[in-house]
Amino acid sequence: PCGALLLPPACCASLLRRPPFVPVIPGSALATCILLITGFAPVLLPSSLAVVFVDRWDRRWTMITSNLLLALGLLPLLAVHSRESLWIVFVVQFVESCIAQFVQPAESALLPNLVSEEQLVSANALTSVSTNTARLAGAALGGLLVGVVGLAGVTLLEAVSFLLCSVMIGLV
Repeated sequence: PCGALLLPPACCASLLRRPPFVPVIPGSALATCILLITGFAPVLLPSSLAVVFVDRWDRRWTMITSNLLLALGLLPLLAVHSRESLWIVFVVQFVESCIAQFVQPAESALLPNLVSEEQLVSANALTSVSTNTARLAGAALGGLLVGVVGLAGVTLLEAVSFLLCSVMIGLV
């Protein structure tokens, strides 16, 4: 799907952008561990539940809704300015990770409806290549953007990227 080329970079930048909130704070080793746990814990249980729901729901609307929720879910990060507000990063990380569990199964299930059977292998390969390329390039791009526009700027850019994904998926 057209959103597949934009969404993975946004997701990767999300996971790789939030750690800069943490190291500037004393005692950040524990905070970094909590950040990683809140980001990866939803992969274990909610991902299994997400697949069940995605199979029952309209995949296109699931992707649109998930991307809109991902965009809105980032906005509390704009309130993080000190150690006292660091808990917001953990909550956002957990919520974003839970919502993201709905996107990939919906995308995978929607793909056969978008391409012919003869093109399905190529489409799956392209999706895999774009996702993995985004994981590699997303880290570098996320770091560069943090240096150029700051954490608040990256948060807003990421939210806009999720909104663009919703619009592109809506146009399919």
